[in-house]
Amino acid sequence: MKLNNREEPFTPICTTENVPLFVMYIKEELPEKHKSKLEAHLSHCADCKINLAYIKEILQFKHSLSIDEKTLLLKYLSDPLFYYFANNIRKKVLEDIKEIVKEAKVQVSEVNEVNEVNNTVDTRVKDRGKSQKLPKKLHQQIPYPYFVLTTSIILFLSLGISIVLALSSKYPTLQSYLPFSKPNSLVVEETLPSNLGSELSINLAKTAEINRYQQLDTAIDEFLATKDREHLVKAESIAKDIQLFYEDNYGVDLVSYYKTVPSLAIEPLSIHRKKLAELTNQATGDDYKQRLTDSQKLEAQLLSFGNLIEAYKTKALINKLHVQLHNDKEASFITEAGLTFSNKNNYLLLEADFLLWKAKRLCEVPDFINAQEAFLKVIDLGNKLRINKLVTSAGTSLAFLHYNQNDDEKAFALAKNTLLSFSDYKNTQAITLLQLAGLTSFNLRYQQMADSFFREATKHSEEMGNPVFTARSYAFLALTLSEKGNFSEANNFYSKAELETNKIKDETARLEALAWVTGYKAKLRLLENNYDQAIELYENKLSIMNKIHLVNNLEISQSNEGIALALLALDQKEKAQQHIAIAKNYENIAKANNEITNCLLALIPNDCKLKD
Repeated sequence: MKLNNREEPFTPICTTENVPLFVMYIKEELPEKHKSKLEAHLSHCADCKINLAYIKEILQFKHSLSIDEKTLLLKYLSDPLFYYFANNIRKKVLEDIKEIVKEAKVQVSEVNEVNEVNNTVDTRVKDRGKSQKLPKKLHQQIPYPYFVLTTSIILFLSLGISIVLALSSKYPTLQSYLPFSKPNSLVVEETLPSNLGSELSINLAKTAEINRYQQLDTAIDEFLATKDREHLVKAESIAKDIQLFYEDNYGVDLVSYYKTVPSLAIEPLSIHRKKLAELTNQATGDDYKQRLTDSQKLEAQLLSFGNLIEAYKTKALINKLHVQLHNDKEASFITEAGLTFSNKNNYLLLEADFLLWKAKRLCEVPDFINAQEAFLKVIDLGNKLRINKLVTSAGTSLAFLHYNQNDDEKAFALAKNTLLSFSDYKNTQAITLLQLAGLTSFNLRYQQMADSFFREATKHSEEMGNPVFTARSYAFLALTLSEKGNFSEANNFYSKAELETNKIKDETARLEALAWVTGYKAKLRLLENNYDQAIELYENKLSIMNKIHLVNNLEISQSNEGIALALLALDQKEKAQQHIAIAKNYENIAKANNEITNCLLALIPNDCKLKD
């Protein structure tokens, strides 16, 4: 959003320059017709709606002084939005001054004596190739408002920098957000994982170019549909580019296979490729068991045609489904077989796919150290192969990994960086990131912004018709509302979440989502002092987890602890002690396995001491 050109001032445009227009809107200084333009724009622009909520929270002074200072600096000084805005004003002033300089030079062309302009203006115009020199009396040509505006900008920037320097000593972590902080600062090094710092957004931007692997698939599909070998020649050219630019043999070997395919095999192979695309693109929560059966059948069919590469591509999908169904042993075996095959033949595309779901499985085991290492490698491969989906999927999971380890600042920074790669939020990865941004911003006490993130996630989930993500968005909204003591509205959203879980087609996915919602609803009942219902809901959660063989030691421990708290409140001490013992046992197992979760996501009420 920015102030548009001279012909259309105050017209909302989606760019990074949104601060001035939003401030004018909030302070009711925006002319009525421009206000209506902005409101119309906000009705369909998620980015601007979230940014407006962010700025409104600053101006409403809802936080303590330190938060206001920190938030103001983050948004106005450390964020590129401010610098783009200030730089554009400065450039406009300088361009106008240069025009005046040209006019002055014509008028005084016969004047031999000139002096150099002051250092500030001189250094700004050196990019023209030569230092600009002005007549002695040029200052008489420059209108007074330009000097006022330039002086104002310099004073504002100076004041802002002075505030930052003063506050950075009081709030050391603030230094990590500043664009001019020292590169050798320990705080800066800790802001993001060592291999995934502020460069992530740049790498994500690079992946926006045309995906050569998609081009390859399109060319092969056209060959199979038409039997015209010109399409195969095109596919071979693309495959050679992949080998040259990415050092990946996947495309070259796949095209070599199709060059040897007999005519009778073309039609069935075309059908098999379409089936693989259909199974790959099915929505999250769509009948995992049936998809697994269909994928296993397809793998066998591809092998019968000697199509080993696409058989392993199908095996990567089978691996993913085993992870989603919590079949740990099967997933582990297939992952290692897939990685061995990929490494042996130097198929980087397949390696990245197997590695991604290995990392996601390690998050469940849990083995956070190896999971993080695997995610970082997937991000490297995704950037190398220019496959944005790989980068964003790994980046999203890595952000949640940091969140579960109670590192809200890392998780929030990584979620924000990864969101930069999306132009459209109507996909599951973007919705997951919106949810995570909501959770982390809530923990960092940006509550209005958190609410905006959750509502955007809900809106796009509903528009996609994806009940898994819609239920989760409702549950997150309810969770944060209950933390703020708004129990009535929280109950309303939990009810909506339960209705959404009933729409999930796959039984395992449905029960998993229901167990998740039920656990947090039980937590709300404890907060409401409704102990009988709390016990019933915790027991239901444990029963569902047992039914789908979902082993999460921390959730089992906290559910039993929740039951014990309710029993103690009902003065049933003997029963409570039994559940306390069970909770302690599973808590020890969780600790031994390094299982932790973010305080906000705990299944029992906690004083999370959200950051000031």
